[in-house]
Amino acid sequence: MSIRQMSIPGTLSSVGYQPIILSPTIRLPGTVSSVGYQPQRFVRPSIPPITATSPIILSPTIRLPGPASMGSPASPYITSPLISPSQLGSLPIAISSRRNVMIPSIGSPQSPYIASPYITSPLITSPPISPTQLGSLPIAISPRRSVMSPLTASPQSPYITSPLISPTQLGSLPMAISPRRTTIVQSPMITTGLISPRLSTVMPMIPAYVKREPSDSELYDAATQPINIFAGNQPRWSIYKNPKTVEPTMIEMFGFDAYLIYDPQNPNRLFSVATDDGMNKTMTKQFKIAFTRWGWGRNNTGPFVLIGHGVPANQTQWWDVARLLAMVGFRVVTFDMLTMGWSTKPLFDNKEKMEKLRWVHDKYYVNWLADVVFGVGSKFVYIADDWGTGILHKYMETFGNRLLWAGDQDGIRGGAYPVPEIEDIGQASMLPMDERPQVLAGKIPPAPGSFQMAMGGANSSLTQILKTMAHTSSKKFNQWSMRPILRPFFSVDYERNATDPRGAAAPFNMPHKNFALKSMADRAIASLRSGDLSPYHPYKNPGGIRYSQIEVNLMLWSGEYDNMMSSNQRLRYKYWMPKSRVLTQEVPRAGHFSGVDQPKWIATMIIEFHSFLFRPGKPNSLPKPFLGFDGIFKGNEEKEAAAYEKLY
Repeated sequence: MSIRQMSIPGTLSSVGYQPIILSPTIRLPGTVSSVGYQPQRFVRPSIPPITATSPIILSPTIRLPGPASMGSPASPYITSPLISPSQLGSLPIAISSRRNVMIPSIGSPQSPYIASPYITSPLITSPPISPTQLGSLPIAISPRRSVMSPLTASPQSPYITSPLISPTQLGSLPMAISPRRTTIVQSPMITTGLISPRLSTVMPMIPAYVKREPSDSELYDAATQPINIFAGNQPRWSIYKNPKTVEPTMIEMFGFDAYLIYDPQNPNRLFSVATDDGMNKTMTKQFKIAFTRWGWGRNNTGPFVLIGHGVPANQTQWWDVARLLAMVGFRVVTFDMLTMGWSTKPLFDNKEKMEKLRWVHDKYYVNWLADVVFGVGSKFVYIADDWGTGILHKYMETFGNRLLWAGDQDGIRGGAYPVPEIEDIGQASMLPMDERPQVLAGKIPPAPGSFQMAMGGANSSLTQILKTMAHTSSKKFNQWSMRPILRPFFSVDYERNATDPRGAAAPFNMPHKNFALKSMADRAIASLRSGDLSPYHPYKNPGGIRYSQIEVNLMLWSGEYDNMMSSNQRLRYKYWMPKSRVLTQEVPRAGHFSGVDQPKWIATMIIEFHSFLFRPGKPNSLPKPFLGFDGIFKGNEEKEAAAYEKLY
């Protein structure tokens, strides 16, 4: 599988960690950047409403609403030779709702934003803009710039009273006459004579379009489609998207400067990490998070879903569920948490790792990943399993306003830890690595008391742990299905033959990836703290979560036969989160990895809960009707689904 990489250098801004906003390496929308990233569709970001006092034009430059972080001296936007610092200080990020991310790309000569027909060259290449230039600039007044419209209806708006725009210039502004500006007929701009009668009469009063609800007759016709007797009664997945068309073609990499999270006072620090093969260590400034996209078709406008995994697993644990969700229109991203899967595996020393690898830090790179893939500020569904729920709950506490809802599968909830199987791995992380070259090369055994010696049976231990996590393990796990999960930590290239320089695959030349194992073990000992995911208390549990303040719709589910975590722990959250709506479910015939046991059941539950929150035809609803993945079909599902899709 190929791996695509994109780099996010990042800058510490005045409003917190926002490397995405300040990155000079990603250009949007829709072009291939220098690191090979090509975005697809993005949802408009949430932009604060413009009030009567919101200035567009206070000086010969243009000022638009947006976060103050764009005024940071460290921003690459400021240092661009195309825009002077004096201009930049009054040009924040949110130029329009259609430009949802990466306005710093204005500072790039290759930016598609410069070539856009909506922005003419004087904005980019000239000194502060004169009134004459402003009159011909569609940027502040284009009918596509919907964020500007409230200003036109306010008599106090500096847009109306500014000496920088003469009545003659104002008369040529397309914003004043756009048919999309339904409120402008009452605008003082028309009644004060600043727009000539010829232009003002072009503007009709057009009511906002509201999609009507289907009638009972239409619903009856949609529900009574003729039956195709040749279709049979087996599930017809053809009513959804073809599974092959929603699958990813590569694993992508999102990178961020590690110091932003793990050593903010030392921007030049190099961090020790395991090499990509896990057999040695190296130094780097950037950490990378591996992710894959499911259902990212060109015309898909479905809601975003981000999925995190458990331990000792990686994102492949969720791929069966992700495929089903993408078939009904979700745009799904699965990712590997730091220390797991294809993501970076940092190697902190024994003192530092106890703090650096706690769940509280992961929420930042998760938020940046969502910004890059979904668009800055875009809302999404966040679902996680096992260890991943530690990150999820910390994310809900800090960034809960970005979530459509959250899903907790078999989570490490409250006081459910410790788990002896994983705790032993964490204890081994305190042992020193034997880094003698001959040991690393597998030519001599490691020293007694070393980490490698303690983890000599790790392959068998993790294999047995995995087999206990699935209730139907005999049907779910063997050496083939476990290979993607074990790959980051052990050699699994069983097909290697004698032409390989290492020789044909055999136990003596398939060593453990001990540095990758060490990183995972470090995570185990740092994160196994039940207090971190219990309710906050100022002195009894200062590292806990302020659940009473979270306002996120949450669904928690556990396998009926989960023998790893206490499934009844899920029942307590409705009392911990009084400001949220909490639903709990028990998954039949499933163990701790309930999504592995029952992928269709889990996908159906996720789809139905989302549809309960976001009704068909409403914002954030699914673009395709859902009539089930299994059971006995009637025989008219294809026509019925098409009829519902047309109605909504």
